[in-house]
Amino acid sequence: MKRLNRRAFVLGALLTFGLTGSGHAAFAQSIVAPNIYTNANAEWEVAGAAGTHHQQIFSSTQFWPANETHTLSSLAFRPGKSLFTGSYTWTLSHVEVYVSTTKTTVAGLSATFADNYASSTDRTLVYSGPITFSTTLTNYGGPHNFDFKIPFQVPFSYTPGQGNLLVEVIDYSFSENLWNAQVDCIAASDLTNYVMTDYRYATGRIGYFGGAGVVMQFDTDYVSPSSILPTSLVLSPTSLIGGASSLGTVTLNAPAPAGGLSVALTSSATAASVPVSVLVPAGQSSASFAIPTTSVAATTVANLSATLNGATVGANLTINPAPAPPPPTGLQIAQFTVNPSTLESGELADGKVVLSGKAPAGGVTISLTSANPGVLSVPPSVFIPAGEKRGEFKLTAGSVIAATPVVVSATLAGAPSKATVTVIPR
Repeated sequence: MKRLNRRAFVLGALLTFGLTGSGHAAFAQSIVAPNIYTNANAEWEVAGAAGTHHQQIFSSTQFWPANETHTLSSLAFRPGKSLFTGSYTWTLSHVEVYVSTTKTTVAGLSATFADNYASSTDRTLVYSGPITFSTTLTNYGGPHNFDFKIPFQVPFSYTPGQGNLLVEVIDYSFSENLWNAQVDCIAASDLTNYVMTDYRYATGRIGYFGGAGVVMQFDTDYVSPSSILPTSLVLSPTSLIGGASSLGTVTLNAPAPAGGLSVALTSSATAASVPVSVLVPAGQSSASFAIPTTSVAATTVANLSATLNGATVGANLTINPAPAPPPPTGLQIAQFTVNPSTLESGELADGKVVLSGKAPAGGVTISLTSANPGVLSVPPSVFIPAGEKRGEFKLTAGSVIAATPVVVSATLAGAPSKATVTVIPR
């Protein structure tokens, strides 16, 4: 049995991938990195000590599919082959785990920890707190399971095609010295092919190469782009005056993979315009787009749709005409008449509205009502064009069996003018 004498908090890890979102097809697989150790122990083992900062880069070539998005949800250590039958437990009072995607190459790992990620915003703190590891081993008959797990408090999305995977474990348990498990370790001659390691005391900024990389197993769930579907299309607002704009947001059942996903958009009405498509960025599950509208003469309902992978979601946008402008201050109905004032059933009468002044730009709309529309019907309004003072309309008498008086009203700016018309049997 070979062991490395240098003591470090070195990783023998199982990273478990789960998925956010629902209603999509997820594909699960297990990956051992380096792949050649899938069914066998590596030739080295290493022990760890408390109070260290450990960085390790995993080559993205060990993960597949390269352009799918995987969500890391836990990390686990594998007991080494030197641990035989028995139960083992270790407790650490404070451990921090960071994960990031890095453009640093495996052979280019820097001894300065911060050089291996672009900025502090690229590091995701996935676990912080105490942890207890325990396992019960039976007779050794092959590689042990990854029993020492750290569940991530924050999941991490990883797309191998975007770079290598950088994992950091910082152990602040300086006085406990309880990390004594042996874990599988790669021979030094293999390091540049698969993984490089770097470690130092927990508070140090600069480490040194540990001379050993650790065999790790990755359980992955990933989403096939063809299984990602739209789940909703939400508009805000859902009703507006023509000429205003709404905002549409399409949501998917899973984050988009590397390169994003293009969702096709359509509108059933020319008064509501949408782009041909909207791009949901990689790692995101929604995207928004503007919906400008044009003026309409009557209320128009536009059905908007978003389509991806054969699935379509829709939403309706109601476009209303602009309200009539208010009349100028002081403009009133000077005269309201109906001629004749007595009608037989089925006959028509002429209504006339005269203003106190000329209608302004945009004209004036006079509201019309009948107190008994079944006996005497009137149109809902009469329009007086700009520069005119008079508007005319028709009234229609219905059937009656006895003379029936009906009050007709013409209203401007809340002030009604009234006339009475009597309908008699024919």
